[in-house]
Amino acid sequence: MAPGDLLYAVSAGLSAVYVSAAREVNPPGATAVAIGFYNGGGYVVLAVLIQVAGAILDRFPATVTAAAKVYPPEAYRALLWVLLGVAAASMAFTLAMRETHGRTRAPEAELA
Repeated sequence: MAPGDLLYAVSAGLSAVYVSAAREVNPPGATAVAIGFYNGGGYVVLAVLIQVAGAILDRFPATVTAAAKVYPPEAYRALLWVLLGVAAASMAFTLAMRETHGRTRAPEAELA
């Protein structure tokens, strides 16, 4: 299950990355609010992902033991593919962010 845990971490992002992105693309007066929205959004996305992961696993027959439910390898493989897609989308969004090089105003606003 280590690959699944790794993909959870990648898909949720590191809060330092989100905080840096919030500081980079928002005016100084709105940075604290923006960071709060980023963090809140991360918690909501994680909560939704956990529910989706449970729904995916429950689509496969499980063996119930005294300690836990044990799902077949196909269930974990399906979950791995879903999380890989979420991680790829997260990476694409990260790479699509525009770098402002310390300027907190959008470059288009400076032209006006």
